[in-house]
Amino acid sequence: MNASRPLTQRERWVYILILGGMMAMQPFALDPYLPAAPSIAQTFMAPDAQIQLTMSALTLGFALGQVITGPLSDALGRKRPIIVAAAIYVVACIVVMTAPNLIVFAIGRVLQGVAGASIQVVGNAIMRDLYEGAALMKMMSRVFLIQALSWFVGPLGATLLLNVVDWRVMTGIIAIYGAILLTAATRVLPETLHGNARTEHGGIKAMASRFVHVLRDRPYLGIVLIGVLNSTALFGYLSVMPFVYQNRFGFEGSEYGYFFVLNSASAYIGVQLIAWFAKKVELKWVVLAVLVAQVGVGAWVLLAGLTDAPFLVLQIALMTFTFFMGGSFAPMGTMALTRHGEEAGTAAALNMVAGSLGSTLAAPLYANLGSTSSVGLGVMLISLYLLSILVMFAVVRPRTLAKS
Repeated sequence: MNASRPLTQRERWVYILILGGMMAMQPFALDPYLPAAPSIAQTFMAPDAQIQLTMSALTLGFALGQVITGPLSDALGRKRPIIVAAAIYVVACIVVMTAPNLIVFAIGRVLQGVAGASIQVVGNAIMRDLYEGAALMKMMSRVFLIQALSWFVGPLGATLLLNVVDWRVMTGIIAIYGAILLTAATRVLPETLHGNARTEHGGIKAMASRFVHVLRDRPYLGIVLIGVLNSTALFGYLSVMPFVYQNRFGFEGSEYGYFFVLNSASAYIGVQLIAWFAKKVELKWVVLAVLVAQVGVGAWVLLAGLTDAPFLVLQIALMTFTFFMGGSFAPMGTMALTRHGEEAGTAAALNMVAGSLGSTLAAPLYANLGSTSSVGLGVMLISLYLLSILVMFAVVRPRTLAKS
């Protein structure tokens, strides 16, 4: 532990609540806007495809925040970057809330993504500064329990709010939430990385060199590529389904938000169950099983669209998709880091950045998946996961890996 003295129990719980609340700001930049998407399109008189592109503006911000803020926090300390990021988040919400047109709205979304991802990166770094080993795992798990509430609060709260207010007021509430956490963090969070432990400002160049080094590891490169494809699938689902729920099944944003809550709950269950399964089966085979299952789910989503299946058929397919999506994160993340214990930070950052950039570059794909049927989404899922399986065998080569 790098802190000058052990934390008291009260301090530890205060930090858990503040860090968990702050790290929920990233999903709050995403989930509440899913049920609001048709309303946003109506406000700016924009086609569905253009609103889908603003999702990629957010993921671009995620990538920029991850790759920039990590090295800066190593050089400048933790408190200043996380405070600045939280302040930018509040400003970004104000930009989004008052945007007179779609271009300004998209700029605000990029800023929300940068700030949310920066808070996530620095929050993890603060926990690593304070603890190590089993104590770190315990701290992170408790912070995650707070953060994971946003998976449900985001879409559910937005769905309820949209019954009485519009998306601009909803964004104002998110800004107030951010301002409260900013004030609390300014007053309470300590500086956990002091001068003698900081890197020189040339740290960004050094990190670029480490990125190149870890990418030379073939299995790691394969997992990163699979992560890009997995992230592309996730954001394809998030970009398309608000409009399919509305245009195909006639649900309003104040109604279909509940289905996103169910999908999030399924993802949370997937995290738990597949993590339990991974204790009994080697990680490489768990990851492969998930990829194969997702090909089947893609076929299910495709057939539901081709046959104009009832809503319940597609909804169960989507819950199955999010179940395996949620369950994929820990096994894939663990595989990426297993071979890079001394470079875990670099390996983790690159893995996250690659996924965000992949989702951003896929923006034209999302805009052409259609908004009245699940056919395009199904074709995309089948293609991405078949390609993932190919990468698994051709690049990762699971049979050559040591048991995990």
